[in-house]
Amino acid sequence: MTVKNTDPKSAVSKFEIGKVRKRTGRLIKYRRERITEAIFKALIASNKKSIEDNKRLAEELAVQVEKRLVKIFKGLDRYPSVEDIQDIVEAVLLENKLFKVVQNYVEYRQVRRFIREEKKSILNKSILSSIEKKFSLTAIQVLASRYLIRDSEGKIIEDLEHLFGRAAVVGVLPELVFDKKVSKRPRGKRYEVFGSRPAGIFDFKEEHSDRQVKEFVSKIEPKLKQVPEKIEDTHTGYRIGKYPLMYGHLHRLAALYDEAKLAGWVKISFNKLLDLLSEGYFDKYEKLVDEYYNMMINQEFLPNSPTLMNAGYRLGQLSACFVLDMEDDLLSILTTNTHVGIIFQSGGGVGINYGKLRPEGDIVASTSGVASGPLSFMEIVNTTTEVIKQGGKRRGANMGVLDVYHPDIEKFIVAKEDLNRFTNFNISVGFWEIFWDSLIQKSRMPLINPRTKERVRELDPADFINRLAISAHKSAEPGVIFFDKINKYNVLKDVLGNVRATNPCGEQPLYAYESCNLGSINLASCVRQDKEGNLVFNWRKYKKLIRLATRYLDNIIDINRYPLPIIRYRTRQTRKVGLGIMGLADLFYKLGIAYNSKEAYMMMNKLAEYLTYYSMEESVNLAAAKGAFPLFSKSDYAKGKLPVAGYYEVEKHNLDWKALLELIGEYGIRNSMTTTIAPTGSIAMIADTSTGLEPQFSLAYRKNVAIGNFFIVDKVFDEYLLYTRRQDAAKLREIVANNRGMLTGLEEYFDEQEKKRFITAQEIHWLDHLIAQATWQRWITASISKTINMHEDVTSTDVKHAYLLGHELGCKGLTVYREGSRMGVIQFKGEKQQVRLVPSDYAIKVVEGILNSSDGIYGARVDFRSELNDLLEAAIKGIKPTIEDQLELVSKAKEVPVEGDGPIKIPGVDVCPDCGGDLILEEGCKKCVQCGWSACTVS
Repeated sequence: MTVKNTDPKSAVSKFEIGKVRKRTGRLIKYRRERITEAIFKALIASNKKSIEDNKRLAEELAVQVEKRLVKIFKGLDRYPSVEDIQDIVEAVLLENKLFKVVQNYVEYRQVRRFIREEKKSILNKSILSSIEKKFSLTAIQVLASRYLIRDSEGKIIEDLEHLFGRAAVVGVLPELVFDKKVSKRPRGKRYEVFGSRPAGIFDFKEEHSDRQVKEFVSKIEPKLKQVPEKIEDTHTGYRIGKYPLMYGHLHRLAALYDEAKLAGWVKISFNKLLDLLSEGYFDKYEKLVDEYYNMMINQEFLPNSPTLMNAGYRLGQLSACFVLDMEDDLLSILTTNTHVGIIFQSGGGVGINYGKLRPEGDIVASTSGVASGPLSFMEIVNTTTEVIKQGGKRRGANMGVLDVYHPDIEKFIVAKEDLNRFTNFNISVGFWEIFWDSLIQKSRMPLINPRTKERVRELDPADFINRLAISAHKSAEPGVIFFDKINKYNVLKDVLGNVRATNPCGEQPLYAYESCNLGSINLASCVRQDKEGNLVFNWRKYKKLIRLATRYLDNIIDINRYPLPIIRYRTRQTRKVGLGIMGLADLFYKLGIAYNSKEAYMMMNKLAEYLTYYSMEESVNLAAAKGAFPLFSKSDYAKGKLPVAGYYEVEKHNLDWKALLELIGEYGIRNSMTTTIAPTGSIAMIADTSTGLEPQFSLAYRKNVAIGNFFIVDKVFDEYLLYTRRQDAAKLREIVANNRGMLTGLEEYFDEQEKKRFITAQEIHWLDHLIAQATWQRWITASISKTINMHEDVTSTDVKHAYLLGHELGCKGLTVYREGSRMGVIQFKGEKQQVRLVPSDYAIKVVEGILNSSDGIYGARVDFRSELNDLLEAAIKGIKPTIEDQLELVSKAKEVPVEGDGPIKIPGVDVCPDCGGDLILEEGCKKCVQCGWSACTVS
């Protein structure tokens, strides 16, 4: 076939029509490159020509289409529609006898049409906006399932522009109260900010000094309690530039104003503030709203789910993470359970350390009876969780922690082997120095009654960690939390004591009644082309996103409507935020870097260091403008210390941390903690990227839809298939989906380099999972939610050494998942490949360094060092465990059928509570691959 040689440069010099009518009826500027791109996609799916040849051919064909457009529409009284152009493209392809290309182009149009109609149906709309077209069908499904507002009949009444607009506005409202026309900064109170007073005065419903504010709130409260019939019903008429303020926005603005007034910071009345709003004085903040809004719609940054759900509405609760306390008396236990219910109703998740409760069988003096123990009171919280939905959206999640020296710890570690028990809990053993000291010294560890503080009995720490590993090997729980590592660089320890609990997925250590707002930057969005056309990481954009996201999260602290006054008070005392990342796997896919390569680990180290450094630097800038967190002067920051292990333990830094310390000494810092790597299940699906710092779980799997098989494919991998593969992309999607979503075993279709590049979590040795977490943890101020994936053939000895190595490498907690060990988690059908998982050379060197060291656990325990050395040698040689190695297990998970295609759930187990879809275990918690539901509330 020969196409008439048409030089694109000699094409129509000026397109006489100029505009195109979209399906919405809106006119947009005509751009030939869009036609070229569509034809190019059809070409590369249809022939084996080079990319350059296909690009050249696509440009030539686009010129022909353009000339035909001019000829047909010249002199007509209407502009061409998108459908008109697509029809002409088909005609031009047929004229050039590109029959296979026509077929693929028509199929492409059909799929696009199906997706458009599906989106319209989901969103209850007849026309899609440009942003709704931009987001994938999966993202739309997730947004519709729990984020977009519905009317009293359950119909969606909100579009994406409004959702992200209201979420962006809440990040700017505190700027209005801090504006120079509204507030005055007291002299001589450098580190004092409002929020540092006793909790009671910040209860918005109980105390207000301004009569006009109370009158305003009394007018809007009835409307806040109504479910709107349409979004316009929630607007107040006030705006920041083009962004409308909802009643929930004004409610929080009024509350924040009143707090500032009580603190003596304001110099005008609230009515005057509203006048300034009406007059457009605050429109100068429209640009900042734009920046937050654009971060979200461009899928560069997203806040945690409660912020997206509740921003601008009556609930107004924007935090995901909470930690409560439970003292050893019935009133405290019942009060805590009440607070659990309140937090779940508001949309948060709760972590509690049950270690203060007396052990089972201990004396209860008031009744002359015996105590039922911590596990029984966890059952009460579990039941409360079951019956109360988070903000009317879904059930809540808990983290139940018990200290390793508690007398009931041996019952605790096997509690979840019964799959019907503690179904709304993640459970973790809290490790302290007393355990490691006993393990190293080969002495017995005392178990201490928290009521009497007396030694009850002792246990062998080596035997205990073996039993813990067996339980985790069997059921994927408990996890472990290393409180000694969490508190090692805790800058608040001298003023508030040790941290003793975390949020449900373990990534956010908090003091009792603290909360934290989280958000994640999409690393895959920070990629650009250099002058040579190569894809490189955009460090400048990354820094900008870090600064902007830090400012956004800090403002959320002030505008948030906390479920309890004490939570408001304690949160503002420390002002912790948790900025994290998602899209790491997709970033490496784009850059062609293998996740488990030395190059990847070096980049992880730099990415993590940048994240914390620039978030802290921006926090210093905020402190200079607004004041440091109230406890700054009593914290270790004032002594020149940092909550960053990498500053002390990494020999070579990429950035000037000493300069940052000098700035902190001069201006203070507004947030005591700034970085966290949280689960990003739902928001990663909204951003069309991989979750957290996890490797991609599966490149592709099958989903049945009305028009036939529909494949959920990693976005970057799919683009790779479309642009660089000479085979039929649709065929390859199906082949990969039928191969458990990975490339191993597909040597006929993919070479070794491609298999290394597009590696999945199933193909990475557990040591490399561990090294990845440890690499990030050195620089993250809080902790990390990640799953250490293990092949089904590993023994409990592997699990034990994952714990020991994790502690030696500085991790603050671990969740281990052996394939097939957790019921309710999907397996993938298709022929099961015999994947040989070998640690990377980099991971081997790290472990060898630990083995050769005279310090730590392995330096003191020859028996452990010998075990680890044997495991390492077996992994390198690809030796599988023997039958004898497996006899230590109480039982093994039932074999799952592997025939057929796509994912299936294990028979007879739980499914996604939202959509009935299949669950995987990732980032330390169950997640739905269909709708993005997560057992962790952050997602």
